[in-house]
Amino acid sequence: MRTFETKEKLSVFDAVFEPVTIIKDDGCFIYFNHSFRIFTQMAPRLLKEATVFTVINSTRFDFKNFVLEAFKNDREMLSEEIDFIVNKDKKFAVLKAMPVLIGKELAVQILFNDLSVERRLYDKYKINMEELKIAYQQILNSDKLSTLGELTASISHEITNPLTVAKGNLEVLEYCLKDKTTDPELKKQSLQSSVRNLWSSLKRIHSIIYNMRSFLHSAEDKREYIRLEDVIDSSIELVRSLYLESGIKLLKNVTDINSVGLINRIKVEQVLVNLLKNAYDAIKASSEQNKLVSINLVRDQEDEKTIIDVMDNGDGISEENQKNIFNMFFTTKKVGEGTGLGLSICTRILDSHNGKLTLLSSRKGETIFRIELPAIEASSYSYSESNLNRLVNKNGFKILVVDNEVEVLNVFNTIFKDTEYIFIGSTDPKEALKFVDGMNVDLIITDYEMPGLNGTEFVHKLRDKGITTPVFYLSSGSNLSKYKYDKDSLNISGFIVKPFGKDQIIDTIEKVLEEKRGAK
Repeated sequence: MRTFETKEKLSVFDAVFEPVTIIKDDGCFIYFNHSFRIFTQMAPRLLKEATVFTVINSTRFDFKNFVLEAFKNDREMLSEEIDFIVNKDKKFAVLKAMPVLIGKELAVQILFNDLSVERRLYDKYKINMEELKIAYQQILNSDKLSTLGELTASISHEITNPLTVAKGNLEVLEYCLKDKTTDPELKKQSLQSSVRNLWSSLKRIHSIIYNMRSFLHSAEDKREYIRLEDVIDSSIELVRSLYLESGIKLLKNVTDINSVGLINRIKVEQVLVNLLKNAYDAIKASSEQNKLVSINLVRDQEDEKTIIDVMDNGDGISEENQKNIFNMFFTTKKVGEGTGLGLSICTRILDSHNGKLTLLSSRKGETIFRIELPAIEASSYSYSESNLNRLVNKNGFKILVVDNEVEVLNVFNTIFKDTEYIFIGSTDPKEALKFVDGMNVDLIITDYEMPGLNGTEFVHKLRDKGITTPVFYLSSGSNLSKYKYDKDSLNISGFIVKPFGKDQIIDTIEKVLEEKRGAK
């Protein structure tokens, strides 16, 4: 305990920039420095007539008990960041209280680490960031509306076709219902055929409208596990009529149908529609007779990323324009035909997914824009960690879930949202093995029935690598016997039966990680 022979010795704090005061156990002031007077905005005379408990007024922090604890336990106390009112002014600070002796009198010294300026700057920064976020969302929506506006004519034509078919089949139905001479069996076949055609036409119209509504939906930054081929298909659906109307071939090549991304579907779809629309505009104006646009999906196993190429066989992009195409508001289209926002927005969207957009090649007969997205193991780790950083109490336990069904991963993604866990999802046990080679995880939950490797084979490879991480099998009750067989030989920690609930998962994990939490 620090000791001062007399009160005069307290003048050592006069030169300290932080507010410092020394008080009795009843809160009366023994000493305060000049910085404390500025902090409280009170004259010395008024401070001497008051107590620290009347000067410092906090509704969410028990300041008096904090000070008395320092007296009672004879030890240094450190508060969290607190907010309180001082002379009608809101302040933010971290407090440090420590017992001191002045002569033979026990007192408490309190140092205020004033964070008011930093906190106000931070709050202002948050407001500015929110305003920027709103402005960016407005730009995104503007670009989507512009793109959809350009597609409206062809979409209208696309809806007209199934409507015409539906109208024709309704006329057939009406005729059949009035007709009394036709053989009943033939009439039945005709009615069934017309009903099938009607349903097919209505489904087509519904599909077109659904895709338009989804495309225009406000894209919150919600990520989910999605098969990338599905996103490509819905993007093609939006521009399909445009290509058909102009006689331009649009091909899709997918070498890995199991490619999955942790993405915001609406935003990535916006990127693809922009690239397909740009390819259409470019090739439409070209002199090429056999006009062709292709979209290709491949998974790069070596670099652990997914690649989507949009390629056209038009006239290419000039070297001068290549320098500017990713700049905001740059466009080669006529006034009123393009905003110049498309590629700039696409770049920002992919940046937010830890991916990138590049112009891979541009010459006559071949222009390729390449989208690169990280493997879901890396992207889910990054996304979960960024969400975790928003939480106050965070330990960051890493949980790897391996299941070839994206729906199951999305359930876990929802369960672990806003928890202290870093959730890492994987649809491929071989990719999961690569991931744990370079990243320590605290718990693994694996589906038992998976293509490539089943649960037993997957854990065998884990243990062969010397990885002792606790593992849970996840499967229907029919595979319970597999768990019992592997429990001791492969050190399997438990078995989770599908379907499962959030509380069951959290309770299971808590029991396993309790020991690790204590260690951390």
